[in-house]
Amino acid sequence: MKTKVLNKLLRISLLGVANGIFSSAVCVALDRINFYYAVQKYEENLNEVERFYQETGTHFQIYNPVPYQLWWIRAACLNVGLFILATLLSHMLIGRKVKSVFLRWQVVSVLVIAAWAVAILIIEVVESLVTGKSLSMLLKVNEYEEVTMWGFVLTTLAVNLVWGFVIKASARDYEMRQSERPQLDGAV
Repeated sequence: MKTKVLNKLLRISLLGVANGIFSSAVCVALDRINFYYAVQKYEENLNEVERFYQETGTHFQIYNPVPYQLWWIRAACLNVGLFILATLLSHMLIGRKVKSVFLRWQVVSVLVIAAWAVAILIIEVVESLVTGKSLSMLLKVNEYEEVTMWGFVLTTLAVNLVWGFVIKASARDYEMRQSERPQLDGAV
């Protein structure tokens, strides 16, 4: 009996891992596209600033998007961990009440987004306590970071929408194949 439960939890965890990796890959690809356009906007603004400086002698600062090398490795690992946790929680807590596989994966996406929000808030509060800076100063984000944040939220929802459809379709296909298989009495 315990091995059946452990096998089920392992299968659910593997689905969470696959979903987390898929979600992370899509988010990283979209972030690279977002970064490309941020650099294009920076170069355009830089030309405008140089022209303005030559005309007026006034220089002002503009946001320079700097790539963070390999930031996505830690984010992807945390994302996969949060997906595993959210998948296990949603399947254990609402698995018996909600029969729709699609709705379960939507709950997983909401749980992952909420877990990311809590993790970021905890990190910012701890940093605020350690450095002595005000929390409102630490929570300021620039345009690139805001686009990345909302991109993650929308990507997570969209990925789980697709993931829910795929899991639902594959589960339906599996159930149809199981019902078509001939049942043998007394066969081992």
